[in-house]
Amino acid sequence: LADCYFQLLDYEKSINNYKEFLEIPSNSLLDKIALAKYNLAYSYFQSNQHSLSAKYFQKAINSNLDKLRENDSFLRMADSYYMISDFTNARKNYIKASNIALFDEDYALYQQAKCSGLLSDYKHQEKVLLKIEKNFRNSPYVPKSLLDLANLYKNINESDKALNYYDKI
Repeated sequence: LADCYFQLLDYEKSINNYKEFLEIPSNSLLDKIALAKYNLAYSYFQSNQHSLSAKYFQKAINSNLDKLRENDSFLRMADSYYMISDFTNARKNYIKASNIALFDEDYALYQQAKCSGLLSDYKHQEKVLLKIEKNFRNSPYVPKSLLDLANLYKNINESDKALNYYDKI
């Protein structure tokens, strides 16, 4: 029922039904707990309750999700932290997602770079943007990465490197 409400975009009813399900004490439902927590986290995410979303994505990860959903949970948990301006935890979880690397590794790397810039960690930002340029040539994040590298070099007074990257755009 909770999933039906999710599909109907009624996230509050979806949240309530997932929470009810998780409160049912039953050994026969143990294999469904991780998925229910994952889906509850998504319901919170879709309803812009990002603190709760991050909390439940972590609970889902701790409940032994399959690797695909674990990768996705780290991405969405990072996105949740990003949305509440907790860039340290956002970056930490984008790193975890990019280490699993089942999908959207380029997105996880680009978001790491954005967080690093917001945290004034320019060396890490540069390292990650260069990795995107080198390893993900066909990624939609390459043009943004090149522009970010150009702006980064301009801001740290490395004009020759900045001009080089502006020319690549």
